[in-house]
Amino acid sequence: MLRASLVVVAVIAASVGVSQAVADEAVAPRFKSRPVLVKTNDGAAVSYQLDRQARRTRVSIAGLGATVHLTGPPSSSVYSAFVKSRALHTGHLYWVCIRVVSRSGGVANRMERLYLHRRFPRG
Repeated sequence: MLRASLVVVAVIAASVGVSQAVADEAVAPRFKSRPVLVKTNDGAAVSYQLDRQARRTRVSIAGLGATVHLTGPPSSSVYSAFVKSRALHTGHLYWVCIRVVSRSGGVANRMERLYLHRRFPRG
């Protein structure tokens, strides 16, 4: 009976160590700066930068699904997401939701109201 208990305790301890190692590997990408929402000719675009490249990203602006593009070299990890909608007007606040999944499986979510700029702000 004591031997069976020791085996069960050893198996549980081993599984906790493995699950901790998996959790440590699944680190989500971090945002290097706050996303910026800018007006385009036929809608809006949000630009953001991560500390490393993501496997998958999903972005919505004012509830509309955006098309995400990697801007610049892959090492810079700068992304731009575009939405086509004439209903978005400069000077208004819109909800922007960004969901990023890293190559290791970590997930980062960012949801905030952003001001729609006429052009990229300086500084």
